[in-house]
Formats: sequence, C-alpha cells, structure tokens
Amino acid sequence: MSNGQKKELNNIWFPDVAPLLYRGVGSLVQVQRLHLDEVMVKADKLRGDAFVPNYLDMYHTKLETYLNRYYNYDSLAELENEIIELKKFLATLKIPCSVSGRLKNYISFIEKVRTFIYDGLDPFSINDELGFRLVVGTNRYDDDDSIRQLYEIANKVIAFFVIRKGYQLLKPSPANGLGFKQKNFPKVFVPQKGLIYPEYEKYVKDYFVAPKKKGYQALHMVFVTKSGLTIEVQLRTFASHFHAEFVSKHEEYKDARYGVDNSKELTPEQKAAEEKRQAAIKVVFDPEKVNLDSYFSANGQTLDLIGLQETIRDPFNNFYVA
Repeated sequence: MSNGQKKELNNIWFPDVAPLLYRGVGSLVQVQRLHLDEVMVKADKLRGDAFVPNYLDMYHTKLETYLNRYYNYDSLAELENEIIELKKFLATLKIPCSVSGRLKNYISFIEKVRTFIYDGLDPFSINDELGFRLVVGTNRYDDDDSIRQLYEIANKVIAFFVIRKGYQLLKPSPANGLGFKQKNFPKVFVPQKGLIYPEYEKYVKDYFVAPKKKGYQALHMVFVTKSGLTIEVQLRTFASHFHAEFVSKHEEYKDARYGVDNSKELTPEQKAAEEKRQAAIKVVFDPEKVNLDSYFSANGQTLDLIGLQETIRDPFNNFYVA
C-alpha cells in the first residue's frame, strides 16, 4: 500500500447502516440492497480519486456477493445438509464429536469487511461466511492423547470433503493475533508439533502449535463446495473449546482480533487512532428501533433470524454466535 493510499485510509468514509435499519422496509435483503445502492452513488461521485473509489468498489462487491450468495435460506439449507452428512460420517468413527454451524450475521460481516479494508487487508480473503465447528473429545484438559485424537479427526474430515465430496481445499490467509505466552495460561496444552498429513498441512491454520495471544486454539481450514460456496471448518478439542468460550471468552477473542488491544498501555496518540478506527468500523444501532421481518428484539437482545446474530447462549448448540 502506497503512502497516498495510507493517507486516504485516515479519511475513509463508511456509509451509516443504522438509518436504513430503522426504515422498516420489510426485510434485511431489501435493506442491504438500498445500502449497496447508496454506496455506489457515493463511489460514482468520488470517481476521480485514485484510491477511495477502489475501496468503495471493494466494499460494494464483497457485500453484494455475500448478500446474493450467502445471506439467504438456501445457503442455510445447504449448510444444514452438510452438517447432517458430516454427522453421519463422524458417527462411523465412534469418537465423541459435536458439530455446529452458522451463517455469519449481517452486522458482524459488515464490520469484518470494514476492519480488513481499514487495516489495509484484502476483504476478498474473508471466507468464513459459512462455518462449521467440530468439538472433539470430552477431556477437560488436553494431553498428548486428546491432541492426537483431534488431528486424527482433522485428517479424516479433510479427506471426507476433498476425496469423498470432491471439494476444493483453499490456502488460508496468514495467521493473526499470535503472541501467546505460556506463563499467562499454564493450563493450555501446546503440542510440540502438528500432525496434519503433509499433503494437507499448508492448507490448515494450526492454532494448537501456535496459539493466539489469549490461548485460543483451533484448526482452521476452508473448503469450496461444488455449488461455489466457501465453508470454514474449525476443529477444537473439548478443552480448547471450553477455554475459548469460558476462559478467554469468545467476545474478548473477537475484540483482540478486530477491536482494541488492551494488553499493553497505549499512548494518547494510539488511543485517539484506535478510537477513530473503532468509530469507522463499528455498526451502531438500537435493536429496539429495528422493524424488519427477519429481526426480533426482546429484553435487550436481538435475534437475526437469517444470520443468527444472537442465539441461545449455549456454545454446544447446533448454531452458535458468530
């Protein structure tokens, strides 16, 4: 990224989504289409600039692809069918393993796209619109046996999708949020080496060998289905799942990746820059004002009935919070 492009990043314009959500136009699909139209109008007005129009075009294209390809009940139906097939396959292995799935919700996806663009990353490398999570085993704490069992399942799951179903396995984007210190989380078990088969190794993000800063561990991989959908698959042990959801807390993990990093003292300038970044990235709206047939608000909680923005707070449910 050139210095001129970085300078433009300091003045990034993000269209405000909240007024559209408040219109109550009937569905999130209609809301999103209105939103995309407004983005393109702005892009046309800025067409003479060398950087901002490209950014707006990326923003528009990525959100439009998400809306048309993923944010619909057909994609959810395909995901549910994949879950059923995967559960049947895992049952034959006779290893305790739960499977859940989710479509990344609308608000969360917008914020992730904004984050990537603001930080100078390629938004087209985002490929977790649809996702599976497999939790393997029942041990409260990991050891060599539970880790070996995890990798055994991971290799069989990869073979299931690639060989049996003919899906493409994608190379992952670079790992982020690393910097784990064992002394901060002494009960997190870090294996000496990964056990993914050599032919698959370059396609897997292995956060067991290299955990995230707060001890988050999982294996991440991305498949492209025959219908063209990308599905991210996460595999965790029961112990690493418990740590992510109840010890380091999932929301804190997301904040560490997309939000403020409170692990070190920031200078006033850094704090001001981070506040500006957050103001640009975050979508802020009052759920009680939302009047859409795909949303339901009650008692301060909002249910996104397509993207499942919030679900029952049970991380072992079939659908989980994005």
